[in-house]
Amino acid sequence: MAAAVIGVIGASGGLGSSTLAAALTRRVSVRQGACVLVDLDLAGGGAEVTTAVEHREGVRWVDLRDVVGSVDATRLVEALPGVEGAGVLSAGGRGPVRRADVPLAACRDVLDSLLGGDIPVVLDLPRSFPAVEEVAAQCSELALVTGLHTRALADLDSVVERLESVWGAAGVPRGVGVISRGRRVSADVVAAIEQHLGVPHLAHVADDRRVALACERGEWPGSARDGLRAIADLLLDRWHAAGTARLPRDEAS
Repeated sequence: MAAAVIGVIGASGGLGSSTLAAALTRRVSVRQGACVLVDLDLAGGGAEVTTAVEHREGVRWVDLRDVVGSVDATRLVEALPGVEGAGVLSAGGRGPVRRADVPLAACRDVLDSLLGGDIPVVLDLPRSFPAVEEVAAQCSELALVTGLHTRALADLDSVVERLESVWGAAGVPRGVGVISRGRRVSADVVAAIEQHLGVPHLAHVADDRRVALACERGEWPGSARDGLRAIADLLLDRWHAAGTARLPRDEAS
C-alpha cells in the first residue's frame, strides 16, 4: 500500500498552516520512523526556518530545477536536511530563489517521485501554487486551515470552490476536513460552516504560548508536549479511524 500523503492548505495568511504541517510531519515520523515535509512555496523557504534546519546541509528545490522524469525517492529523502527521520524539501537555505528558477515541470516530476515512494509525505500547499488543485487531489488527507471571521471564511469558501473542480461529482473525499483557528465558537456555528461548505470540521487550534516558546528555542513543531502536538496527534488518529490515513495509531501514553 502506498504511503500517506497529507496536505495542509491555509485559506488565508498568518494562520499557522505551515507550523501545523511541520507538526504533522514530526508526529508521523515518530510513529512511522520517517516523513518528509515538502514546502511548495518555491520562492520562500519558510519551512526550513519553522523546523530550524536552515543551517543544515542538504538538497533544496533549486538543486532540483533541472530534473526531468522520475528521481530516486529514497536517495532524495536521504539527502534532505532534517532531524530524526523528519526531512524538509524547501526553497530556502541558500539565499533568495526566484520562482522561475524551479520550473513547474521539474516540481511535478519530483513530487510524483516522492508521492509514489514508501515514505509518508506532508505537503505545505500555498494557495498561490500554480497546480494546487492537482496536487491536493493526490492527498489521502487534506487539512484546510481557516480563521473564523467573515473574511477568513470567505477565503475558505474560495479554496473549497477551487478544489471542487478536481473532486468532481464524487464530492468531498473522506480525508478532507477543516481546521479552525482563533476564538472558540459554538457548535451551532461549526455546524453551519460544515453545512455551507459540505466539509467536516476536524479540530480547533487555540493559541498556545508554549508553541511560540518552543519555536524560539529552535525546536521542530510537534516535538514539545503542547497544544499543537496534541492537535497533530488528534488529526492523525481521526484520519486513522476514518480509514483514510495509512499510518499506525499513536500507542504512546
